[in-house]
Amino acid sequence: MQRKFLLVTVLIIIMATCALWSATNEKPNPDPKTVIVEFDKGRILKGDLDARIDKIPPNYQNRYKTIDGQKEILQGLILEDVFYRKALDMGIDKDPVIVEKTDNATRELYIASYYRQYVQEKVSVTDKDRQKYYMGNLDEFYEMPKTTILYLQTKSFEDAEKALAELNGGAKWADVSTSYNTNGYSKNNKGVIKGIRSNGYIPGLNQNEFLNNLVNESAVSETAIYGPIEHEGDFHLYMVTDRVEGYQKGFEDAASTIDTKVYQNIEREFNKKLIDKLMKKYDVVINHEIADSLDLATLPTDTDLFQQVVISSTYPKLNFTVETLYEMFNKLGAQEKSMYMKARGEDSFFVRYPTQLLYMAEVDEMGRENFVDEPDRLRQIERYFILREIYKQLVSDHVVVEDKDINSYYQENLERYKVPGYRSIRMFKFDDEKSAKKGRKAAIKATKKNAEKRDAAIKKAYAKYASNSYDDGFIEKIYDNKIIFGYGRDEAFSKLIFETNQDATTDVFTAKNGDILCLTVENIVEDTYRPMDEVKATIEKSAKQNLETTLRDEVKAALMVDYGYKVYDDRLTIKLTVEELFEMADNAIKQRKYNDAVIYYDQIIKSYADGVNDYKAMFMKGFTYSENMKDTDSAVKCFNELIVKYPKGELNDSAIFMLDQIENGEVNIDELIGDN
Repeated sequence: MQRKFLLVTVLIIIMATCALWSATNEKPNPDPKTVIVEFDKGRILKGDLDARIDKIPPNYQNRYKTIDGQKEILQGLILEDVFYRKALDMGIDKDPVIVEKTDNATRELYIASYYRQYVQEKVSVTDKDRQKYYMGNLDEFYEMPKTTILYLQTKSFEDAEKALAELNGGAKWADVSTSYNTNGYSKNNKGVIKGIRSNGYIPGLNQNEFLNNLVNESAVSETAIYGPIEHEGDFHLYMVTDRVEGYQKGFEDAASTIDTKVYQNIEREFNKKLIDKLMKKYDVVINHEIADSLDLATLPTDTDLFQQVVISSTYPKLNFTVETLYEMFNKLGAQEKSMYMKARGEDSFFVRYPTQLLYMAEVDEMGRENFVDEPDRLRQIERYFILREIYKQLVSDHVVVEDKDINSYYQENLERYKVPGYRSIRMFKFDDEKSAKKGRKAAIKATKKNAEKRDAAIKKAYAKYASNSYDDGFIEKIYDNKIIFGYGRDEAFSKLIFETNQDATTDVFTAKNGDILCLTVENIVEDTYRPMDEVKATIEKSAKQNLETTLRDEVKAALMVDYGYKVYDDRLTIKLTVEELFEMADNAIKQRKYNDAVIYYDQIIKSYADGVNDYKAMFMKGFTYSENMKDTDSAVKCFNELIVKYPKGELNDSAIFMLDQIENGEVNIDELIGDN
């Protein structure tokens, strides 16, 4: 009883961790100007690191506010920085290919800024515009009536008549619908269909103007049932139960919709005038005859057509032959391609795409620096292509995976490719020990018979003495995972199965749930491994990643020496209170992210070494190792360290108890909670 009490006490401590937090919860406030990295041409400040962490999605930020998390992000910053500096020294930023890729990627940002300044910000909507639109589009602001009906559909007139008779006899529509309704939507909603308007559409029946008109012409009634009505091979019954009459929305009620519509119309018209102006300014000519003949999804087979000019202009970047247009089109993303392939007329690729380039012509003429709305995003895009190219030149181009690398990786990671074996058994339970012994004896005798008679003899023996006959006691594919079909987790039961030889019968034993059992191992399938040829492509990818990581780190280290990098990660300070860290650890355990929980406890131990919080974090760390991760070696080490470091700690008795349980056997925690 004392042991049970101690373990339940431990559980209470876990579930009430917040009660253990000390009052030392003040969040540190590190100076953002603290230098954490310096090098020949600059430095990285704590504020730079914080800014990078702030860009991480909120759900993941806390992980990187620990010291170890900050170090991880800092190493990423250094990696990016040294590679970028090397790229600039090599002139990669001036490489025409990289410049073109960057221009294409940043174009949308510049165009969006230009469009905002020269279209959107110049559009204004007056009350006169709003009133004019409202009066000219009254139908758009008419709220159609909404009708609710009870409805059912049948495939035959006879079923419709039977359903109608039951309804007239007082049966509930929902019950009759369940019996006769062949319309799934109506049947799932107990015959009710809501929101029927005067637009030819009925939910569950799609576009059906015939029935829609009938419903809208029918009066609301508590008794009138319409039908059976035959239409398109089906028979319909319905009752109109409710109707909200249509009405004309007033100007004020429609104000928000009017504003949007009017703004869009004016914006569209304003933009069209601007495009016309720019088309004239840059002498843009589109050969619509050729443009209309082209299919963007298929490259033309007529090679003479390739050199035909489709678009010409005084703006150099807006001169396209058929060939160059297809090249440009193929550089677009999949989503943008799909949009253009469906578009026609003014929205076609041959009209819309030049329009975007016209905006860009204006941006270049007036200076790109005047159209930078998102400077961080712009720098990010520019750095991306430069970094990708320098990484390619210094790392990925030098990584070659040979067959010997693949073979070594396969051998070193063989367990990843294991196909677990399993066992099949014949198992029956018995009412008592006496019948169990007789059944076991008969089973052993049956297993000695020849192959033709053995199976029938075993079934006969168990049928005679066993109290169950589920599939003649046969259970197929039991894996070595401590779980037995019908019994759940039972480690002793599982161990017995995997210690018993082929065709051997176990002694009578009692399962965890109290059943008296006996079993024969019918089939053993050993572990196998997926052949290397089958997983070669996956291995090659993994091996390449490993080699790239190794080479990347070597190049990074060399560049850090070349540029004189000095890292002061000892100046990093925790950005979380002890309360936040305990809460993060608790949430990690709830989400079964036990390694993360240990990281948070370690952070408390390092950053809040006050004899209270670090002591409790050390205990919780040991408990997590023992009860959640089943890592008894780490748990023993942690609990022993706690007892030695804090000989008078209030949780030491619990730690000693946990050590005793690890040494002498496991206690079922679920049962202890129930008992107490």
